[in-house]
Amino acid sequence: MKIIFLHGLGQVPNSWQKIQQQLKTHTSNISMEAWNLFQDLDRKKEITIQTLHETLTEKLALEDEPYLLCGLSLGGLLSLLSAATRPRQLQGVILASVSYQAPNKLNMFLIRQLMRCLPKKQFKELNITKKELITIQSSLATIQLTEQQLTEIQTPSLIICGTRDKMNLASAKRLAQQLPNSRLELIEDGNHELNIEKPEIFGSLIQSFLKEIYFI
Repeated sequence: MKIIFLHGLGQVPNSWQKIQQQLKTHTSNISMEAWNLFQDLDRKKEITIQTLHETLTEKLALEDEPYLLCGLSLGGLLSLLSAATRPRQLQGVILASVSYQAPNKLNMFLIRQLMRCLPKKQFKELNITKKELITIQSSLATIQLTEQQLTEIQTPSLIICGTRDKMNLASAKRLAQQLPNSRLELIEDGNHELNIEKPEIFGSLIQSFLKEIYFI
């Protein structure tokens, strides 16, 4: 079994480092990879949530062993979109700080302001420009996941959200009601970037999920 970690919109793959270290200490029979969502993109196409999903789908199709997707924010949304397509080797999803519906205008504005404040070295590490990142953020308005699509996702799902993540808390609760094989865990005083802010608690929730669902 493998866990594939997918970072948030303003994060880098190393944002999962502390959680990976914790899991390595307590779980010996599972491998882990943190992917760069922007590494293998076709620059001839406009980079949107849809092209990110298409690229991820192509990469996942090459996986020859069972895996779980663990994503935060953008990575969580892509994990959810992947679960809706039922990839062959997907065994479960861990969805943190995820909104599965188009953000409202205020949330779009706040996210855009955050993107503008990211340091230049972060864009270099991600192999993406600020303009491309803002284009991806704008494309979130095109998200369309119906109630029927969600209820058809039978994959075991762990939904995690911080109690202070006001942009995503209500969405996480609704998502837990829609996904038939899911459970919701709220991290007290957690904000949005739970993999950075609360790695120990986040890692413990992943461990419990692995033990309960996969006996690992």
